[in-house]
Amino acid sequence: TYCSGTGDKILFTTYTANLAQNVEQNVATLCGDDKRRIEVVHLHAWAVRFMRDQGVAFDMASPDELDQFWEEASLAAEGLDFDIGFLRQEWEQVVQAHGIEAEADYLKVPRIGRGRTLSRPQRGRVWKVFENFQKALRNNGKSEWNTVIRQATRLLAEKRPKLPYRGVVVDEAQDFHADEWRLVGALAPAGANGLFIVGDAHQRIYGHKVALRNCGINIQGRSSKLRVNYRTTEQIRAWAMAVLHGVEFDDLDGERDDERGYKSLLSGPAPEVRRFASRTEEQEYLGGRMKELLANRSPEEVCLVARTNKMLKDDYQPMLNALGIRHTLLDRNKEGPGVRLATMHRIKGLEFPVMILAGVNSPVMPLRVSSVESDPTAKADHDERERSLLFVAATRARDLLIVTSWGSPSPFLPDEGGGA
Repeated sequence: TYCSGTGDKILFTTYTANLAQNVEQNVATLCGDDKRRIEVVHLHAWAVRFMRDQGVAFDMASPDELDQFWEEASLAAEGLDFDIGFLRQEWEQVVQAHGIEAEADYLKVPRIGRGRTLSRPQRGRVWKVFENFQKALRNNGKSEWNTVIRQATRLLAEKRPKLPYRGVVVDEAQDFHADEWRLVGALAPAGANGLFIVGDAHQRIYGHKVALRNCGINIQGRSSKLRVNYRTTEQIRAWAMAVLHGVEFDDLDGERDDERGYKSLLSGPAPEVRRFASRTEEQEYLGGRMKELLANRSPEEVCLVARTNKMLKDDYQPMLNALGIRHTLLDRNKEGPGVRLATMHRIKGLEFPVMILAGVNSPVMPLRVSSVESDPTAKADHDERERSLLFVAATRARDLLIVTSWGSPSPFLPDEGGGA
C-alpha cells in the first residue's frame, strides 16, 4: 500500500478551515479504517501546531489591529504621497509575495502587475513605512500570517524533523500565496507522487496569482485539465461562466488557461434571475418561491446565500422567521436542520440541489473595500476576485439556481438575466 509504514500518513490540506472541516467529515464517512492514515488540516492550522510544538509563541494580529498599525506607520512617514491602500497592496503583492526582508532587495525587485511605477527614492520612502509597520507589530507582540508561515518553513529546513507524510494533497490550490506554497513544498516528500494538486483559477477568491514554478514546484508536463463538470447542469455552468466574461484566467503556472471544451453532462432549467425595485419586493418573491420549493423538497436541499453575514442576519433570517421556515446559519461549528443560510465564502466546497443567491446588488457585489479604491490595479484585482466569488456561489447549485437583486443589480450579472 501507499502508506506501508506503521505511522505513514497522507496530508490533505487546503486554504480555509471550513473546507478542511467538510473534507474531514467526508473522509470519516467514506474511508473507514483508512481514515486514520489521512490527516486533514488547513495549512495555517498546521503551521500553528508545528510552531507551538517547537516552542515558538506568537499572537496573530486582528484585522482591526492591522488597520491601526498601518495607520501609525503611514503617519510616522515623512514626504509620503501614497495612501494606505496602495501601501498595503505593495506590501502584500511585492514584499510578501517575494519574501523580501531587506530594503536592498526591495529596491531592485520587479514590481510586475503593479499599476504605478516607483522611482528608487520613492521605494526608499515606501520601505520606511514598511519598517514602521513591522516595528508596530513587534512593539505590540503581534504577527502576520505570512510571517508565521515563513518561520515555519525555515524551522522545517533548519531542524529537519521526521514527518510522517508519504504524500501531500492540496485542494483549492488557486488560493494559496507564494509563502504557503513554499511551506507545502517543504512538507511534501521528495520523489515521485509526493505532491498532488487540485485547483481552478476561476475560483480564486482569496489569493493572488502565483506561478508554481516560481515557488519551486514543477508541474510543467505533469498536469491535466478536467473539462467535464459532473455536479451542476450545463445551463447553470454557462450562466456562471458568463459572470466571468472578459476576464482572463491562468493555469496556476503563469500561462493563460484555455477555456474551450468545458461542459456539463447534466441538463436542467435555466437559472431564474429576478430583479426588483425594492428589498420588500425581493423578499415577497423569495417568500413565495421558498414555499413552492419546500412543497416538493426537504428544507436541507435549499441554501440561501448572501454576500455578507450582515445581510443574512438583517434581511433574510427575519424573512424566514416571519414565514415560520426552519433554517440554520452555517458556520464552522454549527449545522442543524432546515434551510441553509450562508455567505458566499462559507459555501466554498459545498453543493446543494437548490441555490438562491439573494441581494446581488451593486453596492455589495463587488463589495466596496476602501483600501483598494485609489489604486486602479488593486481595484481590478479585487473586482476579479469578487467575480470569482459570484462564480463559485453559482456553481454550488446542482439542479436549480435562483438569483435575485433589488435596486441597482450587480454589474457582474449577465445581461441576459431578464427582469422581474
